[in-house]
Order: sequence, then structure tokens, then C-alpha cells
Amino acid sequence: MNLFNTLTQGFILGAANADKVTNKINDATLTLQIVFSAVVVGVAICVSLFFGITKMPSLGDPHERHQFFKIQGWIMGAVAFMGVVIWLVPWVYGLFR
Repeated sequence: MNLFNTLTQGFILGAANADKVTNKINDATLTLQIVFSAVVVGVAICVSLFFGITKMPSLGDPHERHQFFKIQGWIMGAVAFMGVVIWLVPWVYGLFR
């Protein structure tokens, strides 16, 4: 019976630790989401500043100004899309789990 008790005790401890593992995975997922969001926003700021600085001398031309704001809109759209991918996709996945 000693072997049986040893084996079942391991399963009971494993069941008790499952909540800890789940909490650690959830915390790690949240940390990754925050890091990815910061990276996306940082890259978007850098790209926006790059296009702003490079297009600044030619913004007097209406066509160039239109292209500039079009590019800025695409950058904002890309940030919004990545926000959806980073935050809403895991949330929807968690709903159906």
C-alpha cells in the first residue's frame, strides 16, 4: 500500500498545483500582451516620426500633404489592427475554451 499512497499523493499534489500553473500562465500571457502592445506603439511612433520628418519639407504641396495624412492614417489603422490581434483574439479564444 505504500506504493499506492505515494502514487496517489503525487496526483493530489499535481491537482493542487494546477491552479498555480494556470495562474502563472495567465500572468505570463498578460505580461506578453503588455510587452507586445508597447512594442507596437513604440514602432508606430518611430515610423510616424520618420515619415513626418522626411515629408516635412514637401508638405506645402497639396498632393504630398494628402499622401502624408494617408500614410499616417494607415499607421493608425495598423496600430488598431494589432491591438485587436494582441488583446481581442486571446479574449475570444478564452470565451470558447
